[in-house]
Parts: sequence; C-alpha cells; structure tokens
Amino acid sequence: MKKLGVIILNWNGEELLKKFIPQASEYTVSDEADLIVADNGSSDNSLAWLSKK
Repeated sequence: MKKLGVIILNWNGEELLKKFIPQASEYTVSDEADLIVADNGSSDNSLAWLSKK
C-alpha cells in the first residue's frame, strides 16, 4: 500500500512544473509514493514537457 500520493492539477503551468517536478520527485521516487499530474486542457507546452519526464 502506498504511503504518499501527490496529485497536481495543471493548467498552462509549464514553468511552475519545471520548478516543482524535479524537487518533488526527489521525495517520491520510492515504491511507497506516487506523483500524478492531471492536466486541465493546457495550451502551453506542459504536456510535451511532462511526456519527456
């Protein structure tokens, strides 16, 4: 069973994601944590950037 779940709702937040995801992933790389980004129809490059991660 997972002990930690981080869910981020994103809308055109590419620049914020670029800052947050690397920092958050340092703490959620174990089998006991999930990091989920839910996109809300972004029109910036958020999805393309996330797909590379």
